[in-house]
Amino acid sequence: MSVGVLHGGKRALDRVVDYHRARADEASLEAAERQFKDLLKEALPDFVKLQSTGAKLEMSGKEAVAAETLEAHLKGIKKEGRSHEAYEIEMLLVEMHIYQREFKKALDCECLSHIEISDARRPVYKAIIYRIRKPTQRSRYQCH
Repeated sequence: MSVGVLHGGKRALDRVVDYHRARADEASLEAAERQFKDLLKEALPDFVKLQSTGAKLEMSGKEAVAAETLEAHLKGIKKEGRSHEAYEIEMLLVEMHIYQREFKKALDCECLSHIEISDARRPVYKAIIYRIRKPTQRSRYQCH
């Protein structure tokens, strides 16, 4: 199961349906990479679709492709001063880093330090990372 299920039951159900469709249709997984890049090109990206497509990339073992694409896009939108979009893209990047087991990279993402934003993903992602890491390391950190 994905950390994407944190957003509620509908997204969790959609994720399960996507998973079963993808198992039946390999072409949908192949098309996900192109769709992911196309979604990022939109002036106002649909973050729900972006997360869903990112999940398909994760299902097909292409988390690294998603992470590289997100990192490149993030640099551009930060330069343009699009802070909300940058925050959402970076949260998705954290998710991809977790899938890749690149916990240091995930923890280094700026979005995880925004305590003024009431976003349940931030402490949950941190808790996931600390739980997976060694217990001695986990105990030294706070999740929120």
